[in-house]
Amino acid sequence: MEQWDKVRAELSHAFSTKSGAEAFTIEDLALLERVADAVVKRGMTAPATVFLESLGPMNFLGSQALYFLTPIVEWAFNAKEVEQV
Repeated sequence: MEQWDKVRAELSHAFSTKSGAEAFTIEDLALLERVADAVVKRGMTAPATVFLESLGPMNFLGSQALYFLTPIVEWAFNAKEVEQV
């Protein structure tokens, strides 16, 4: 029984993750706020929402496309901001 308790104690936090509040830094939140403001100023909230929701199942392809397009994206944005994304 003691061995079972030891295994259970070791596995109790095996799949724990950070809470949402700890996941973003102040710089991350500032960048997200700037992007959101740019989308709202252009009146593109509905198309942006549809676009982001439709890309959910294609997360892997999106990450690979961003990696591939990083040199082009760095022309428009700071390299640090691209790395945060």
